[in-house]
Amino acid sequence: KPTLVTILVAGAGRGPLVVEALKAVQRVHEKQNFNLVPFVYALEKNPSAVMFLKSMAQRDPSWKDIVTVLQGDMRKAHPLCPPHSIDIVVSELLGSFGDNELSPECLDSLFQTDMLKPSVVCIPQSYTSYLAPISSTRLHSEAKQQAYYSAMQAHDSGDVHVKAMETPYVVRTHAAC
Repeated sequence: KPTLVTILVAGAGRGPLVVEALKAVQRVHEKQNFNLVPFVYALEKNPSAVMFLKSMAQRDPSWKDIVTVLQGDMRKAHPLCPPHSIDIVVSELLGSFGDNELSPECLDSLFQTDMLKPSVVCIPQSYTSYLAPISSTRLHSEAKQQAYYSAMQAHDSGDVHVKAMETPYVVRTHAAC
């Protein structure tokens, strides 16, 4: 007998977690011989990403009649999501510079809504963000050069150098060698 499993991808972005959730359900079906019927809510706040998700839901056959795209903030119950309907919450709310994009606040608020079943499973159940400093002669030289260029533009040699050297930069670390 088929078992319906309802998955909420909170912060669906452009859909990679939706794809992986569907693959996971398929693997359970194949390896465990357990007949799961997935229904996925892809919840996203960014309008551009929502447009992309909606196009995926229309043109990708593996999403057809399975994935419903919802635009909104996960901290508020979505009117199209029935109460106590979510079995699994999948999220990946890590930012680009070691921050967590308000992940604890968003997920805590999600639990305050009535969308989740009492037996809901969260993936991941926990995570830890790490920040590791690196040192690179090449990046140091480039930052120093940027400070020199900025000082020349401003016709000043005072604080510009210090500010440029103390500014955090997001860089491609493979380019740091």
